[in-house]
Amino acid sequence: TVKELTIENQEIVAVISDTNSHTDFDYVISALPLYALEKIIPLKTLEINLILQYSTILNIHLWINENKFREKFYGFFDSQLHWIFVKENHINIVISNADHMVEKSKEDIFNLVMNELENFISISADEVHHYKIIKEKRATFIPSIEISNQRPNSNTIIKNLFLAGDWINTGLPSTIESAAKSGRIAANLILNEMSN
Repeated sequence: TVKELTIENQEIVAVISDTNSHTDFDYVISALPLYALEKIIPLKTLEINLILQYSTILNIHLWINENKFREKFYGFFDSQLHWIFVKENHINIVISNADHMVEKSKEDIFNLVMNELENFISISADEVHHYKIIKEKRATFIPSIEISNQRPNSNTIIKNLFLAGDWINTGLPSTIESAAKSGRIAANLILNEMSN
């Protein structure tokens, strides 16, 4: 776990973890979420003035006795469920914008999911031999025009620190595509610096 970034002359000279101090690098790419980044470096040091509000995503993992699904994934209409991803006898149901469900018990969520699945797919709770529910309370940030205008670029005022993550200025909302694009942006900026 990274605990601190040591800065001298506007450059990171050490990355301090809970077990070591790393100094053998030319560049650092931070792919931490904003709330985790501010634990290791003050945001004012990076001249980032951004406060994000977050939205919850629920992932419900079901291990079933028999795979009745023909496709690798499905989208739901007119349901409290949004996506289902299938991998053999393991299925993952995704519910976005799920703040209203965070306080529900795992049993209540499981029952809700099973009721919905029975309506669409004819699968019952008896066919599930194990389940796991993950509540990611800060899965995505809630976008707004103000937030969009404040999202930082990948390059920072620290010469050798670059940012990646769905929350930086990629032109995309808080998605996996934004996260992937941010990594490419950071890598290309470093490659450009190395070629100069």
